[in-house]
Amino acid sequence: IPGAGEIYLGNYEKAFLYIFPYTLTIAAAINKDSTSVAAFSQVSFDLHMFSVFDTYRDARIALNNQGYQYQISKKSFVELMKAPFNSANLFCGYSLFVVGESIVTLSVYYLLNKESSNKNSSLESEKQLNFSEKLGVSALLGTLGYLFFTPIAVSEEGFFRGFLQGSFNEIMDKNFSLFITSTFFGLIHIPQVLTDSDAVKDQAGVLGELKYMVPFRFFTAFSGGLLFGAIFNNENGNIDYAITAHTLSNTLVVMVSPFIVNKIPLNFCLTCLM
Repeated sequence: IPGAGEIYLGNYEKAFLYIFPYTLTIAAAINKDSTSVAAFSQVSFDLHMFSVFDTYRDARIALNNQGYQYQISKKSFVELMKAPFNSANLFCGYSLFVVGESIVTLSVYYLLNKESSNKNSSLESEKQLNFSEKLGVSALLGTLGYLFFTPIAVSEEGFFRGFLQGSFNEIMDKNFSLFITSTFFGLIHIPQVLTDSDAVKDQAGVLGELKYMVPFRFFTAFSGGLLFGAIFNNENGNIDYAITAHTLSNTLVVMVSPFIVNKIPLNFCLTCLM
């Protein structure tokens, strides 16, 4: 239940912040405003994930972290939003691994799309981009994408690494915890695509066949989860680097996508990153 944990802890202001987006979603649904419903639902979902981590963290802080092996970040959502803009977090060795993971993701996509492009003439009918247009789209996607993906990365890393993997690390081997958390991270990204029938139709067109889309979507999230989780473990519970890596990974993929898809890459971005 959104905000319930914070109410239990007596943090009523935080509880209100986590509940409010849901009230907007319900109001938009009553007014049959599908666009607002979609927007508020995404915001509510992201905040709800972070709220789980936030409540878990507040409870541990209230106990002075007694009984736990590892420390937990005390930074607020806003403070964690600054992590990807810290040069020390961005320009470090972890970024090289992010680049490598992005290359693997793009290579797999390219191989799938290369096969499907021979079968789907619909790709040829869409607006093609010349090199200068691709550079412009890439720069725009990079700038807006980094800003857009930052709060998403904070929410997802807070839940999956800060809460889920952090909790598992306390009760099991860290490598097994990493694998389990990455599996959950991969699985939870599949329904976000499959529940949107239009997105399924569009993305199936890009990938050629629907059977490619589900494993590809799982693979991209699972591999990213392994990387972000390994960084989290190596930093002993500090999620700043994992948040930065997550933001950078998504941004790199959308920046390169115009050169892979050869058109305005909306479907590709949805397939890889939803």
